[in-house]
Amino acid sequence: MPTFSNLPDHLPTEYFPDERSDAARNRQLILEQTRAMLKKMSILELRMSDLAAQSGVGKGTLYRRFENKSALAKALIIDELSDVQTQLHRKNEKGEQGEELLLWFVKAMAKFNMEHADLISATIMREDMPADWWIDSGASAWLKHTLAASYNSIVSNGRGDWFAQCLIPTLTLATPKSSARLDRLEIQRLEWLTKALLRAE
Repeated sequence: MPTFSNLPDHLPTEYFPDERSDAARNRQLILEQTRAMLKKMSILELRMSDLAAQSGVGKGTLYRRFENKSALAKALIIDELSDVQTQLHRKNEKGEQGEELLLWFVKAMAKFNMEHADLISATIMREDMPADWWIDSGASAWLKHTLAASYNSIVSNGRGDWFAQCLIPTLTLATPKSSARLDRLEIQRLEWLTKALLRAE
């Protein structure tokens, strides 16, 4: 069974193009502090002024990086998705292969949806953050590419894009309702769907 090939190397960074090293450090510092604060409160309860103070940055710096809590939640989602990608690459490099690895990735994305439902909701709580931001983002292209490349490494019919399009409506972080649907769907059913698609002619 072959390892996966042509996997994307990294999540697109269109939200922070040409970022300086000091700006990148500030962004990561703010995101880490946000994670710590979210262990004690919801994203809706978090105050940007408190976040700035506890991150050790000025309010101006914070708002230049994240103009509102929706933008902050969006950046946190993208940042944490990179952890899923890193795990996928490590498993692939260690020789985990084929259907088993693809099922791991699909279930990891489903769990990500459910565990980040509050953040997903926060990204669409303002009129200036469209509900379909995920659809148009580079992260959506990353998900499609990863699913298609994984499928094409297992099945030789070249229908990876078809496979990705079948799964993406379930795995898309488009609305908080999608996360609730995944919760009801149950991961076992999603696993069954993935197996059925792999065996479809």
